Amino acid sequence: MLKRIVSFILAAMLLTSLAFAANFTDFGADHWAYQYVDELVNSGVINGYEDGTYRPEANVTRAELAKLISVQFGGSEEKTYTDVAETDWFYDYVTVSGSYFLAEGEFSPASQATREEVAYAIYVAKNLDIVAENATFTDAADIDASYKAAVAAVFESGVITGYPDGSFRPKNNITRAEVATVLSRAIKLETNESLYLEMATMAKLTDRAYDMNELISYGDLSSAALRMYNNEYELAYYHLGDVTGKKPFEHKNALSFWIIGRDVLGSNVVTKEKIDTPILVGEAIDVMVHYSELHDFDQRTVDKTKLLSGVDRNQPLNYFRFAQLITELDQQIPMLIKVVVTGGATADQPTTELRKDMTTYPSNRNRYQAILEEVPNKVYEAAYVTGDLSLTGSYDFAREMKSFLLGPINEFCQIAKAKGGEIKIHYYPSLVLGKSNVYTMRVKLEVISAASGTTLKDICNTKVDRAIQAGDVFFCDLNTNVPVPSTKLGGEALSIDKIID
Repeated sequence: MLKRIVSFILAAMLLTSLAFAANFTDFGADHWAYQYVDELVNSGVINGYEDGTYRPEANVTRAELAKLISVQFGGSEEKTYTDVAETDWFYDYVTVSGSYFLAEGEFSPASQATREEVAYAIYVAKNLDIVAENATFTDAADIDASYKAAVAAVFESGVITGYPDGSFRPKNNITRAEVATVLSRAIKLETNESLYLEMATMAKLTDRAYDMNELISYGDLSSAALRMYNNEYELAYYHLGDVTGKKPFEHKNALSFWIIGRDVLGSNVVTKEKIDTPILVGEAIDVMVHYSELHDFDQRTVDKTKLLSGVDRNQPLNYFRFAQLITELDQQIPMLIKVVVTGGATADQPTTELRKDMTTYPSNRNRYQAILEEVPNKVYEAAYVTGDLSLTGSYDFAREMKSFLLGPINEFCQIAKAKGGEIKIHYYPSLVLGKSNVYTMRVKLEVISAASGTTLKDICNTKVDRAIQAGDVFFCDLNTNVPVPSTKLGGEALSIDKIID
């Protein structure tokens, strides 16, 4: 029987893949759920009707829900029901969906599925182990006791949201548009969990290992926001005004807490009793957005409506939501800084986005603290001349002590200009490798101008050579050749040891 069920489900998936959301006569790109329906139709999870309609506002029956869940997430416990016959179109789907529904004896396949039933099916199908308090909906008392944990966990995961008035409406029937939205979010959930872990690791804004259920305190969030703003892990609090003597009490995060109280939350918040208590989602968004905008050289404004959409602003912030917040924030204002050195008196410092598509990560991703969108995989995978050490060990130095390196890089560019070639160097802290305090900086080099017939050796101290002309862009290894920090390190000490084409 199992082989027949599997074949039946696979056939159903193949058949549904023939439709496209854009072809429905009653459903277009202006519908709020179009993105979700389009994703699922094109991936073969759902389909429309033979008359060419999708009927987004039509309710979904329990039998239809059983089909959607079992096709997408596979069968669970097998059960038989007195009102489900082998001749029914939904027989195979319902009988393999036993643990997705709280039903014994009768299944009621024609009954319309409710929001709490859908929450339970997703909760079981995704094996959500999110520890969540009962969601604080205004109508929480209307949620059946057997569904409360599922509703809380699914709501916490962001798969199902509440209504603007604070209600959940557990007994409401769910429409085809709504169920497509829920399924799309549930399908993405596992990918998002992995992505958020990656983003939390790459951003390196907290002192702790990623635990999705652990709550983030006011103190931890304070230091995280300032680390992002200052682009450093060991906080020196520069650019934050006079903070001398402002530490209100003894605590590792006390000064950071005082600063966000001064700048965002209000000084009345800053107490010793509160620093280790969980910060609320809304407060965390306000703090992170404030310092993200301050940190942005392009002076962009964050659209807060795109941050943790549908999440209750009055609930405590856990690590899962914090990682989601910095992921979504990085999409608007990237948090990591690269420094572009032009050989002038100053260097501009644009931001660079963390890579969100984990399927495109380089094969040696574990060697690097961060994977950047603008850096191709060949740059990550090419061996460094100075050794094969882990680059994560150099990251903090390269990010926080870059002043030791930027001066010599600036001089290196000035030397090139004096020799008739103008270059621009992009410095990435996440691409710096240290070995016995000698550092190799994997940089991007742009040739701004060069006379005809110029080679790299004509303008730079380099162990490799190539013809260059204005407009050339390539990555290369720029070596300090002497230990850092050192008074001996200047532009003349640097050399290009390798070119990555």
